[in-house]
Amino acid sequence: MGTRFGGDKIFALIGGKQVVCFPVDDLRASGVEEIMLVVRPDTAIERLACSGGARIVRNALYREGMASSIRAAVTHAGKDCSGLLLVNGDMPFFGQARYRDLISIFMDNPDSIVATTVSGVRRNPAIFPAAMMSQLLGLKGEDGGRKLLASHSGKIVDYAVNSGTAVMDIDTVSDLEKADSIFRSGRQHV
Repeated sequence: MGTRFGGDKIFALIGGKQVVCFPVDDLRASGVEEIMLVVRPDTAIERLACSGGARIVRNALYREGMASSIRAAVTHAGKDCSGLLLVNGDMPFFGQARYRDLISIFMDNPDSIVATTVSGVRRNPAIFPAAMMSQLLGLKGEDGGRKLLASHSGKIVDYAVNSGTAVMDIDTVSDLEKADSIFRSGRQHV
């Protein structure tokens, strides 16, 4: 909902580019087959500079928390979905190469969850196999995928990332200012 940010942060700019366009553009460049943007019903999609080719899913239940967006994505993924790569739209610096790495690991381990780790802590993004879609549909509130990561530790392949910047997300205006500074300095690829 962007309450800590004070508004709809996906339209905020980092180096002149909308926050959500960083992951969308990187996912597209990394070869992701289909991109869905799960947004609030009142999101002005026409203001998005990068939505072309992405399926827009309006989540009327967004007030219920992160899990409602995941459920909306699962519902719209379709029966042919082999896995669901969950990415927060406010993570500008994960990058194409890391998305390709995650996907490659998943292709080698299609029955496992592939989770990003930083200093041993599991984070987003993560890929969940098709066999777990019903469990994703059962998530509630702000749990996101963390609840499943905790309960399926034996079925997880970790993808270690040695950069906190890669998993940085934009929760506050201060985070946005920090991200803009990182972007302008060229340190986002670390």
